Amino acid sequence: MRIKLTPSWTILLTIFLLNTACRSLDQPKNHSGKIKNYTDAITTTSLQTMESNAAFSIEGLPRPVTFTLGDMTTKDYDAMIAITKHNERKEVPLLSGFSRDIQLLPPLSLLNVRPDPSVNDKEIMLAKLDVPGAEMFRVQINFLEFPADSEVYLTSPTKNNLIRWSHSEAHLEWSPIIFGDSILLAIRSSKKIDKLNITGVLQIFPLTANGNIVKGGKAFIKGRWESLAAVSGTRPLVDSTCKTDENTRYRTSPNFVRQIESATGLLATVTSLDNVFTVSGFCTGTRVASLSDPQGYYILTANHCYSSGNPPQTNATNADLATTQVFWDYRTTTCNASGPIQFSSAELMSLPQSVGATLLGARFESDAVLFRTTPAPGTRVALGWQLGLQLTNDAFVHRVSHPNAYSTGYSLQLIDHIETLTYCESLGTPRAEYFNSSLLEGETSPGSSGSSVVTQNLRVVGQLYGSCKWSKNGHTWTTDVDGELSRSWPAFGRFLE
Repeated sequence: MRIKLTPSWTILLTIFLLNTACRSLDQPKNHSGKIKNYTDAITTTSLQTMESNAAFSIEGLPRPVTFTLGDMTTKDYDAMIAITKHNERKEVPLLSGFSRDIQLLPPLSLLNVRPDPSVNDKEIMLAKLDVPGAEMFRVQINFLEFPADSEVYLTSPTKNNLIRWSHSEAHLEWSPIIFGDSILLAIRSSKKIDKLNITGVLQIFPLTANGNIVKGGKAFIKGRWESLAAVSGTRPLVDSTCKTDENTRYRTSPNFVRQIESATGLLATVTSLDNVFTVSGFCTGTRVASLSDPQGYYILTANHCYSSGNPPQTNATNADLATTQVFWDYRTTTCNASGPIQFSSAELMSLPQSVGATLLGARFESDAVLFRTTPAPGTRVALGWQLGLQLTNDAFVHRVSHPNAYSTGYSLQLIDHIETLTYCESLGTPRAEYFNSSLLEGETSPGSSGSSVVTQNLRVVGQLYGSCKWSKNGHTWTTDVDGELSRSWPAFGRFLE
């Protein structure tokens, strides 16, 4: 559990100033040499929407037989216990669901409707699956069994609008998040498909502020369902909507926090836990500016959101990222003095979204990933970037993230430029690859992983790995640890220059 830094943070600032008093404040001091490159934020507008209309309609077509996923098994409860322990230890990334045991789920029979009302040489096939009690879930299908011209669409059984599932033909793939407890799949193909083998159902749950799974008004705590009233513990989070130019210190740009919010997204991921359970996770990503492609959606986040290890020991792959879904504008409309809030599944569903990701580069040593995703509707900022840190300009930095997978939270931090303090290196985060900062306002928590740390000039200089605790002169401090962008640059910088 983190501790909030009290006004005694001034002790840290005093130590910082004493240790730097003899240095030339005009000289850049960083882990990778002088600042060698930077660019500023850009703003773009996209009119693109999610592909919500297929070239055909299922209105009036007979509904298929419904298949229902059964009650949770012992294997499912083992997965829930493992996720609970992971989140209670504040390990990263934040986990929110698991792949259900579907051994007893038969292949779904497809109801064939021939011919396609719009294309006479194709057939429409329908299948329906219920996951009782679910608020959100994903399904996995093996597309190797599908003809090359197959098109797959998703919809709620109560609606007729179809969302195109742009899938790969090469491997098993998870669908975008389905909101609710039921899904209707519509498949259009030139070849008849009799059966649909769903190879996975990944059920996603709301979480308490402590990372406990919530279902039906109860929280899963220490292996049993408890009333939500039994959940205790709060975190000193700051709702980013409460931050205005007037009450945000150490900034040079107008609409400062609004711009960072605009570039910040909640990442819904699929990963593994202990190489045993397939799980869903949440991280934070930031849209960064590309000089060669200013309209592109280039997202910086943490490698550990996709690759196991604490810290990670391997680079994330394109397959790891393929089913990433990004939710934009996940923030409160008015200042909430109690901090960020958790949106309902219906509220999340209404947010602008980017679906799918193409890996551009990863570097596990500095815990960084850059990927490209689809544009999202609306006007959005792409933050600038900077390679290296300066004592004078980059002492105080800012962050907007999604702590606990809640709406955007804000934090102000003081970078530790004193290179002799190596208190976090024992965690496998060497100062050659990472830099440390102390929280002065707000907090981060699991779910904040991958969020960018931003200078007063709105330039990204790194992304969040996690935190460590250390003691000095009888005081215990909690320090955030960020991978340094300049160290990750060789892996993907060419896409941003």
